[in-house]
Amino acid sequence: MADIRSKIKDKYKIDLAEENIIKLYGIKDANISDSELRNKFSETRKKWENSVKMGTEKAAKRDQARLDKAGVYETILLDKKLFGEVFAYYNKSGSGEGSSQVESARQYFKLIATTKKIRKSDVEFYNKYYKPGKNKKAIIDMLKKEFKVQGIGKDKESDNEEESKEEKKKQSNSHIIKNLFEESTVITIQEAVRCYEQVCTDPDIQRSYPNIDKGFYSFVEIENIESIKQLEEIVLENRKKANDTSTNAVDSGKANADNYRKVVDLFNKLADLVNHKDVADNIEEFKLLMRYPKLTPYMFAFIEMKPDTMQGIVEIAKNEYGFLNVNDFILEYYDKVHDNFGISDKGISAILKKHEVLQRKTRY
Repeated sequence: MADIRSKIKDKYKIDLAEENIIKLYGIKDANISDSELRNKFSETRKKWENSVKMGTEKAAKRDQARLDKAGVYETILLDKKLFGEVFAYYNKSGSGEGSSQVESARQYFKLIATTKKIRKSDVEFYNKYYKPGKNKKAIIDMLKKEFKVQGIGKDKESDNEEESKEEKKKQSNSHIIKNLFEESTVITIQEAVRCYEQVCTDPDIQRSYPNIDKGFYSFVEIENIESIKQLEEIVLENRKKANDTSTNAVDSGKANADNYRKVVDLFNKLADLVNHKDVADNIEEFKLLMRYPKLTPYMFAFIEMKPDTMQGIVEIAKNEYGFLNVNDFILEYYDKVHDNFGISDKGISAILKKHEVLQRKTRY
């Protein structure tokens, strides 16, 4: 697999380890047709163009860089031989959606393992959050083999050891207990994001909701709210609009009426969150969870940070949301949420101290 990375880097100046061009275009099937592939190109370019025009400064900068390279990305993906090798590079266990999810799980737990020993509770949270479905067994097998995780799946022999009195005492002070946000809140946000992702590229939905392709955070319109009352008002207003639009879609016999219902489901889930006390008490932090949902499961699972952990989460923040570097990440996200997520600073005190010095220099 290293050969294809070198080949692409030498010829096209694209590093596959830094730019997942399969993921950028939302390609999940190794056998995608040429017409489907070109549709992916068109949809993705449109999304990036809208981001450049109407997104945040950070997102606009990130997506303009992607647009500048889009011709190169697409040349690579249109080459049948290169496409197969590139797809295999990102799906090391094979091809198709299943192996892709196993690889995603591998990367997730690899980063979690930089903070602690992976336990059954971490696997249970992953399954609730990501819903691996038919890929669950393959992920469990991978965890047993590569990470030596015991007490999961049908392998129960070590449960007593894992859930000893000492372990239960530790868990009473775990991230799930001291975390500012409850597990149900974190998972409900993910469910709302999943509803959004299922419908945001539907052309009819885009015509009915012209701002849906601006991104999840912009679509739910909560950027400027300052209180739970404002959140409730905007969510209920949008839910009513979504209900009316869905009813009209059903009445007019639209073939994709189910997608309109998924938009209603999205706002139903947000309406549920309005009733969560942790959301009401911590509205600004909640907005960060909504704005950067791909960071949330990692932050929720961490107990302490270490340099390798920080490096890993910063790479995710850069790739997914256009953060510039570790200082940008600490300033815009980490400083605002890490205390609330019960994460220890001990392992990265030197990094944080360096950041504080940089802040003072910038301020004065």
